[in-house]
Amino acid sequence: MQLSVVIPTYGRSQKLPATLEALFQSDCTDIPPPIEVIVVDDGSQPPVDLNLVQPPPNFLLRVLYQSNQGPGAARNTGFLHASGEVVLFLDDDVTLLPDALRRHYTAHKESTEKLFVLYGIYPAAVEGFSGLSESQSQVPQRVSHVASGHLSLRKSLFSDGELPYASYLRTPVAEEYEMAYRLTQKGVPILLDPRIVGLHHIPPQTIEYFCKREYRHGLALGELMHKSPEALQLEGLNQILERNHPYRFRWQLSWLVKAVVVHGRLLRWLLAITRLWDRPLPSAEALSLWGRLLTGSALMAGIHAYLRQKPLS
Repeated sequence: MQLSVVIPTYGRSQKLPATLEALFQSDCTDIPPPIEVIVVDDGSQPPVDLNLVQPPPNFLLRVLYQSNQGPGAARNTGFLHASGEVVLFLDDDVTLLPDALRRHYTAHKESTEKLFVLYGIYPAAVEGFSGLSESQSQVPQRVSHVASGHLSLRKSLFSDGELPYASYLRTPVAEEYEMAYRLTQKGVPILLDPRIVGLHHIPPQTIEYFCKREYRHGLALGELMHKSPEALQLEGLNQILERNHPYRFRWQLSWLVKAVVVHGRLLRWLLAITRLWDRPLPSAEALSLWGRLLTGSALMAGIHAYLRQKPLS
């Protein structure tokens, strides 16, 4: 059973080599060579140039180029060209720990339940990784959402022309919500294994960073409303939308405050003030009340921005 690794990339030529270098240093015990690595350049300018990257003998590196179509479409392009039965999708800013590739592969090879989707954790690289805490599970957990930082599945999970991701969704995260919805509808298990680890190379996790992340999630929710509203039935999504929809009035203080910030276009000014004391945080759970207000406003602002451009009929 062969393994293919698909890495979509767009405008991250500086981060991609580190991702490949970590991948090439993986423990490949019991994985039959060659391990196919497909980099899909989703319209980077300038295009990705990997001529100087030399994979070890047990890896085969290929680069595919396409016009910019979004992360879902880029992953689908790699999926269609992958020759392995097990396909691992890996983000271009995630460096796998040495045992992660083997853990992904053996999970599919040894499982009696052949059709499932598996992904691992990817903590911020600036924090490093010192192992799982006692409170973290040591076994895969069944979850309702997917995260594509490093996610694996069997190619036979999709047939009759179906693809893992919705190519028509261009906003990052939207394609993951839609994929999770389809998997849930088909009864396909989605598993999170915290023992499979990659390090996520992201900026310091300040309030501004979390606001930008929530703004993108808001854009994704707006695109789902417009193009794939059925996916909003996914666990928790509809409640998030109800609490943060900029045009559905709620007689609730938190909604009213966020609406004033968004419709009054105050978010940029509030963020500018916040930068004066903004410091890196260990996680979103460490946000203060002020930080939660701003990130919630950013989520609502993302929905607002998408709906202004793409009004629902």
